Amino acid sequence: MDRVEFHIFPSRRGLTLNVIRPDGKIVEPGKDPDTPPVKHLSTFDLLVVHDPEPGRWRYEVVGGEGSVEVLRNPIPLRMRLISPAPV
Repeated sequence: MDRVEFHIFPSRRGLTLNVIRPDGKIVEPGKDPDTPPVKHLSTFDLLVVHDPEPGRWRYEVVGGEGSVEVLRNPIPLRMRLISPAPV
């Protein structure tokens, strides 16, 4: 699997969670080499783990309110411009 994505939808009170690896270690975005810092987008926060190890991944809400969607991305999306033609 190329990566796993956690889409975090905090309420106004915010949402704090821990993502836990199969070995029991907590993911540290921006510190772990496979996990860039969390991206704060307009409607949700995006946490990505690249090349996740196999096993059971978990997350736990440790504060606030909101919801979380977990998505896997087995095939990276690649696009190229076909119109207008490159110069």
